Amino acid sequence: MKKLFFLLVTVTFLAACGGGEGDTTKQLEAKYKEIDNLHNEAMGKGMSAFQSYESTLEKLLKDAETDTTVLKGQSKETVNAVLEQVEGAYKGMMTWMKEHQNLEKLEAAGLSFEEKMAHMATDLQAIQKVNDDTDNVAKVAKELLENLGLADESDHDHDHHDDHDHSNHDH
Repeated sequence: MKKLFFLLVTVTFLAACGGGEGDTTKQLEAKYKEIDNLHNEAMGKGMSAFQSYESTLEKLLKDAETDTTVLKGQSKETVNAVLEQVEGAYKGMMTWMKEHQNLEKLEAAGLSFEEKMAHMATDLQAIQKVNDDTDNVAKVAKELLENLGLADESDHDHDHHDDHDHSNHDH
């Protein structure tokens, strides 16, 4: 609740001190850039890796149906729980991208400066959560794969030339 109050005070302050229309445009663009940077950070850190984690964990669970030694002391429940976390984080990003609106869409909606800033503040909180979830889930998945002695093939740079669809959101 404190964060929300602080956010509202900040938005109100920025609106009151905004000056001319050029200042408000710069503020909107700066906030949008902050959102886009967090989105790109989350994508770079984990989204393509999650596809690798998912396929590795699914294969491991399938193999464990006939040979439980592949689990190297880990339970199927543990592996399945990590798989669900990976899928959840990936779905979280996909949901955020589907719901995200770029500046042009906010302008077209006819929102006031304050409404746009409030919308972007909410969007920023949402992508920060996605980013945090990405960090946490990647750490858990990597740790499990290391404990299983499986090479982590997902440590590579994200180049946006992967298999997931970016058409539902705008940069």
